[in-house]
Amino acid sequence: MDSWHATFLGLRHLPREVTALRVHERMGDFPDDLLRRHARRLAGRPPSAGALIQEPARSVETACFLRYCLLLATDRLLMMAVVAALAHAEQTCHVEG
Repeated sequence: MDSWHATFLGLRHLPREVTALRVHERMGDFPDDLLRRHARRLAGRPPSAGALIQEPARSVETACFLRYCLLLATDRLLMMAVVAALAHAEQTCHVEG
């Protein structure tokens, strides 16, 4: 078993943990372009400048950044799983065929 496969198997419980936190219920109606804009604004700012941002703008940007990171990581993980599944199916077809 390669290290990527072991890592992927170790992450199989992650969706249940994220669901238990009810992340999917937060900011669901927030437009994607606005979410991305707030996330990139926070990511592009030096940490020292973040202390100067007043509430509630700081909390909104932080929430957008975290949600954007979660969505991006989930998309990448799903794409890796699809690629791994296709590679496995291709190997299985070559072995059987």
